[in-house]
Amino acid sequence: MSNIIKSRYVYVDGGEKKVIDSNERSEEFRLIDFLNRKRESVDHSETEGQHPPDLDGFTQGIAATIVDIAVEQEEIPQKTPEEILREAQEQATEEAERIIKEAEEAAAATSEKMYEEAKSRGYAEGLKKGMEEADEMKRDLQEAKIRQEEEFSEQLLLLEPQLADILTMLLEKMTGVLAKEYKQIVYHLIHNAMYHADNSKNFIIKISKEDYESVHSRIAELLTLVSPETVIEVVIDKELTKNQCMIETDTSIIDCSLDTQLNNLMRDIKLLSIQTE
Repeated sequence: MSNIIKSRYVYVDGGEKKVIDSNERSEEFRLIDFLNRKRESVDHSETEGQHPPDLDGFTQGIAATIVDIAVEQEEIPQKTPEEILREAQEQATEEAERIIKEAEEAAAATSEKMYEEAKSRGYAEGLKKGMEEADEMKRDLQEAKIRQEEEFSEQLLLLEPQLADILTMLLEKMTGVLAKEYKQIVYHLIHNAMYHADNSKNFIIKISKEDYESVHSRIAELLTLVSPETVIEVVIDKELTKNQCMIETDTSIIDCSLDTQLNNLMRDIKLLSIQTE
């Protein structure tokens, strides 16, 4: 095999260089030359049927066949500039693809992270907005409730005097009808007054002429309200009209007239309406 390189271009490797020095192997070559001459002498002796002794006096037997193994120098493949350029382009392409792939993976990871952060931020903002709207609605409802209560109170203040007037008018009408249809009403007023009176020993009941008979006829019932030693006297007072009555005790005078009771009731109703204002 020829070691001659036939090419228009020669590739020179600037790396490690191998130097062949034939002077270093001169002794090895002389030894090989000596052994070759000795072998030729042995071969000549064999042809004559004799085995001459060697330098040490040893007689050779059957000569062995010496096989020369020639080591051929491996031919180093050479690369053309086109191949070098192509390999560089391939490496650059692979590196670019690797960089692009890593960039895409990093971009995908960043995008996912941004999405999760935006999602969390959006949820928090939505929750905050919902809470603010709920609080605002709650405030509106509370304000509406307060306005309704204020309006109701104002209406009630306006209606209470009117209701008082209507109630007193109805009481006047109702008691007037009762007084006409129920002749014993004055007796019940006297009975109620004496039941709540003090422990007096003398009661003088002054009534009108129209009511005298109805009250005097039931004096025994009035005695059951006081102690046995108590004296009850029923007299006619010309200044009193029907359903009017005055009771004198040892310590006070009780006005239990129907008109007086109605006036007191109407006064209390009106005072109650004024106090609520």
